[in-house]
Amino acid sequence: MESSSYLEVASPVPVMASGLNVRRRKIEIEVEEGAARGPTWQFPRSGTSQHVHVPESELADIEHQLDQPRKLLSEWPATAISGNDILGSVLYAAASVVAKAGKLMPVSLLMVAIVLYFFRFIYEEVVTAIPMNGGTYNALLNTTSKRAAAVAACLSILSYVATGVVSATSGVHYLDTQVDIPIVACTIALLFAFALLALVGIAENSRVALVIFLHHIVVLTILVVSCAVHSIKNPHIFRDNMNADFPEVDFAGTMLDGNAFTAVFFGFGAAMLGITGFESSSNYVEEQAPGVFR
Repeated sequence: MESSSYLEVASPVPVMASGLNVRRRKIEIEVEEGAARGPTWQFPRSGTSQHVHVPESELADIEHQLDQPRKLLSEWPATAISGNDILGSVLYAAASVVAKAGKLMPVSLLMVAIVLYFFRFIYEEVVTAIPMNGGTYNALLNTTSKRAAAVAACLSILSYVATGVVSATSGVHYLDTQVDIPIVACTIALLFAFALLALVGIAENSRVALVIFLHHIVVLTILVVSCAVHSIKNPHIFRDNMNADFPEVDFAGTMLDGNAFTAVFFGFGAAMLGITGFESSSNYVEEQAPGVFR
């Protein structure tokens, strides 16, 4: 029997002896004329089709670009991008740590260095488990909810923007001590210059970052040697600093008397806010050559 044919049947005759009542129900089935037999996606409605012919020259150029090896960052350029944040933060974080910790500033900075060293292994395992760009956002997106990942992304953006503004402002203030320049205008110009540099691309950006990174190393090396020579020639400065009292600390509008605990505690907090930058390396982990990140 064909699927489109119908068979007329009669309702069973009620058997009065058994005491059963049979009701007749009328069922109407609406049949659409010309309906497709099967899923609708297999029978699309009337539409248009186009045949596109790509020129052979364009195909050859695309294939040539795809055949080119991908440029990945080696160890030095990859280190320079995140290392500039770490080395640059020393120049503006040291002053805030001294204001909180006083003569115990080396202790606070040493504690921060120890914390970051152990955190390195945790961060390494998390990023290498899902080696994709995005850093904390990508890790949370694959392990928690989208909302938690979005919050982490917003906090990361705020951290990077704040670090850039503080670094640019500190650098312009250092330059203002030597040359009289407008602080706000020069800060905006400096940030705009680095924004243009970021738009060029990470490969070109890494070359400039490597030059700045080497400059940071040279400057800090000269600073350490100069401080060591000056301390040897003037030993009384070190003795006076060791005999000085701990600085007072402003805690929620209340000035607390300085002691060893307040110096280490608040100095550690100030150092943690300033000594950052290594976590940014996970944001471009796909651009690094194999074996560079780990």
